[in-house]
Amino acid sequence: MSNVLTTDHPAWQAYEDGTRARAVRTASGIWTVCHDRYGLHMVCVDGTEDVKPEFLATDPAHLPPAAPAALRQGLAELGVTQRLASPWLWDAITTAILRQVVRADQARKLYRAWCSTYGTTVEGPQGELAVAPMPDAVLDLPDEQFAAVGAKFHRTALLAAAEEYRRHQRDWEHMNASTLAVALTRIPRIGPWTCIIRNAGAKLFRLPLLLRQGTDLQIARQIST
Repeated sequence: MSNVLTTDHPAWQAYEDGTRARAVRTASGIWTVCHDRYGLHMVCVDGTEDVKPEFLATDPAHLPPAAPAALRQGLAELGVTQRLASPWLWDAITTAILRQVVRADQARKLYRAWCSTYGTTVEGPQGELAVAPMPDAVLDLPDEQFAAVGAKFHRTALLAAAEEYRRHQRDWEHMNASTLAVALTRIPRIGPWTCIIRNAGAKLFRLPLLLRQGTDLQIARQIST
């Protein structure tokens, strides 16, 4: 297993003692995932343990040609890294939409506010963690509640995506990556960079943050060897 963990997803929380933690929804429940000086820990806090979170390895030798040179060089120095894959397509779509037009640090704050205010909150190892609100919950929000957390600009894209996700979820989750990307571009305000989602097998989805600017990637932890 790789000894480097990447925490580019905005759900990852950092604590003063170096611990990193986040919540993730799988097909069977919600899990908290934590890394501290003793290693990785995963606990199912809602639902069942039938579907566990999984990690993906990224070898810098196999990065796509579109990867920026500076990012490629930085990752080459680290070697193979591992990343918690999101098994929930809706979270991948939500994350991409909230990343539109704003800087990475702003998008991180927006995502966390969005999830903690309207999503599902669970208790983590050092405080509350949250996952994104379900599509039905998004569709039920009045306009002013988008503005209340700073997502006024993203409102129409989130609503359109939630509606389409309800209609096409089953079909989308069985598509390969290229077909899914084309399907998502049919959603209003979902452009090519927003919809490019890499299918990493077994219905694991991850956003192409490595293909964007290096500010989106935080190499957060050296996992104990």
